[in-house]
Amino acid sequence: MGIKYRYALNREATLIDVEDLSSERRGEGAPFSCIACGTPMVPRLGKSRRKHFAHRVEIACPEETYLHRAAKIAFAEAYRKALSEARAFMLTRVVHLQCNYFADAFGFVCPTYVPETHDLTRYFDRVALEEVVGSFRADVLLSSSRNEHVVLVEFAVHHQCEAEKIASGFRIIEFDIQSESDVEALRKAEINAGDEQRVALYNFSDTVQKRAVCEGRCRRTIGVFLVHPSLKSVLVEAKPLDVLQGRIGPSAVHRAVVAPLSEGIDRMQLYRSKVREAHFSGVPIRNCFLCRYHGLDGIDHAIFCKLHKQSFPSNTAVECQAYRPFSTTEECSRVDAVNDEYARRNTARRFRWYTWNL
Repeated sequence: MGIKYRYALNREATLIDVEDLSSERRGEGAPFSCIACGTPMVPRLGKSRRKHFAHRVEIACPEETYLHRAAKIAFAEAYRKALSEARAFMLTRVVHLQCNYFADAFGFVCPTYVPETHDLTRYFDRVALEEVVGSFRADVLLSSSRNEHVVLVEFAVHHQCEAEKIASGFRIIEFDIQSESDVEALRKAEINAGDEQRVALYNFSDTVQKRAVCEGRCRRTIGVFLVHPSLKSVLVEAKPLDVLQGRIGPSAVHRAVVAPLSEGIDRMQLYRSKVREAHFSGVPIRNCFLCRYHGLDGIDHAIFCKLHKQSFPSNTAVECQAYRPFSTTEECSRVDAVNDEYARRNTARRFRWYTWNL
């Protein structure tokens, strides 16, 4: 039994869908011919089986050729109809953007992807089947009467677009056609690149644009280092808009934005650097990271006071009577070197102890 075809060509050589025929209108548009081989076809409109076109005389007709030609004709007819009726033929694609809403305030941009829609009929008012452009033949060619810009529309059933054609620099829209449902989708006068239509775009502009996409509703968080009148300090995460509008630490005597807080960052090291930066800039602050007695245990970076022989939160320095702050950055560096070496050895000892006790 031959393949059941949904589409055929009518007497005007335009695409006809068997679903549009009925027993009463079975001859409308006849005679019908095969899209692939051109031989006569007849509509089978029985109620017990799915409607379909069949060859009048059974013939070995390649389905790949049928799908490929049906797709070309369906697209060209849909585009031609959109032009004649002054309707849009939409192309929607995902565009890579950099949201720069907070670039001036905090110096960062956010990569994002947004859908961008264009009416192709505004740029291309001509459509032709099997048109030659340069040294290539397009399945369907979109062109303009106003300029030399073109788009090659290709349909891949088993063979993808040739590398030479892609390398030509011509803009190409390629559809992956696997079934008649893909052909039906082409008749809707819209293209969704990256959607269920399985559309590939070649040589379209991929220039990353900068645009204020989020309008302040950024989903990222930024770090804000705050020093309060109590001389205590903290590193918090907040929404950029809250920081910009002064809702974070309104009573702080010092505020420094760390934007954004990336994954894998050592936040304790960052906090320590901000504490020292504030101190040596003249900001009134007291913190154990500024005290020459402080140390690190090398495991969870808790502050270990060498004077009191125990661990404390870093803001304990605000109430500590033995607090002795560094007077120079060189002192900080010397103590840090001693602490880092101690932490390294302490970590090694703990690892050996753990290994021996397995």
